[in-house]
Amino acid sequence: MKRFIKDNLVLLIVLSVAVIISLALLVLVVIEHSRMYNYFQQAEELRNQIGELIQQKPAPVKGNIKPIEEETALYRKNTAQLQQFFGKVKEPALEAFAATLGVKLPEFLEKFRAAWEEDTNRTALGGRDRFYQRFKRDYPKWNQAVEAFRKEFQKVTAEPLSSSNVDEVLMTALGVQRNMENSPENCLRYMWSMRSRMVDLFAENKVELQGEAASFGFDYKNPPLPEMVPDIVRNWQVIGDLATRIAKSGVNALYSFYIRNMASERVGDYVIYHYTFGVSGDLNKIRAFVKALHEATREHRMYIVRSVFLYADSDGAQNVFQERAAEAERLRLELEGLNTGTDAASGMPPEMGGPGMMPGMRNPMMPPEMMAGPEDPSQAQQPVKTLAQIREEIQKLPYDKRPGYGRKLFGGSPNCEAVFDVEYVALAEPELN
Repeated sequence: MKRFIKDNLVLLIVLSVAVIISLALLVLVVIEHSRMYNYFQQAEELRNQIGELIQQKPAPVKGNIKPIEEETALYRKNTAQLQQFFGKVKEPALEAFAATLGVKLPEFLEKFRAAWEEDTNRTALGGRDRFYQRFKRDYPKWNQAVEAFRKEFQKVTAEPLSSSNVDEVLMTALGVQRNMENSPENCLRYMWSMRSRMVDLFAENKVELQGEAASFGFDYKNPPLPEMVPDIVRNWQVIGDLATRIAKSGVNALYSFYIRNMASERVGDYVIYHYTFGVSGDLNKIRAFVKALHEATREHRMYIVRSVFLYADSDGAQNVFQERAAEAERLRLELEGLNTGTDAASGMPPEMGGPGMMPGMRNPMMPPEMMAGPEDPSQAQQPVKTLAQIREEIQKLPYDKRPGYGRKLFGGSPNCEAVFDVEYVALAEPELN
């Protein structure tokens, strides 16, 4: 054994050192593992605490309760004021109606809706009219109130109001869905009536209706499906106002009009109608029309102009190229005439006495000093200048003295075409069926 140790002393020393180092590393691994395990436990505890806090509904401290209540009341008040801009065009007319009856509008609306829900015969044939006749008996000034409503509501609707339709329109303003008595034929007559009104309005304002724009996005050939009647009426209520604004904008023409969705899009507490239409006219008039749409909020209508694409009524560059091509062809013919020795009628330019030039006239593009008028005796015997000589003398003039200097080449015409993508946003209100 001693001999083995003596012969392998170096090996034994190396093995001993390796064992010691291995034990030391093993101890370090155990220590680090224990530390990491503690970290994992702490992270899991924090994750659980965060989850519990997320699920809790902490109550505000006592000192914050009053400020929160005040801010909530202010938020509700401002929200109600803002909502007045989203389609509440009937409110002034209803206020006039209620004032004439001598009642408060909210209380009247609540009573009307309660009576409507209680009437089980309202959906029968003629049920709406019978309900209306019974309900109005409790109000001696009903007819006067209806007239007050008609006068006020006529200011904000394109539909002509008369004794034949004012009761139906009033019912709609009170929250009853307008279905034209479930008659597609009645709806078609309504559509034709609204279209005729718009055509007359455009004619009065001297705005041309071109092609398919005169239909305002509707089909008049066949009666609509019964389920489409309420949507058609709602769209006409918006289109009537929008088309009136177009007619009074001062543009030259409405050449296209599309309803992108007959059924309005519901987004939260609001409904959205989409329209795309094209107008042509003076650029300043089109800009004023966009401004008028934005200012419609003053009349409780919210129009959002999503996009406007402008197109020039003509290609200015193409016009210049055409003018240059025509001028080049004219010069070629003139030069051919000069080279063959023909007279003015066969090639001489008009400013030199050629065809198309009346006596005493001169080309407005030609400087006076380069022309010899027939009434000038001192110039009468001078030879006529050739075209090359005239062009050379023009080139010697300063730029601002040359013929045509400062003439508009591009953008000279203010007329253009504009394609609008417009949304109309209104507050969604429950309808009584």
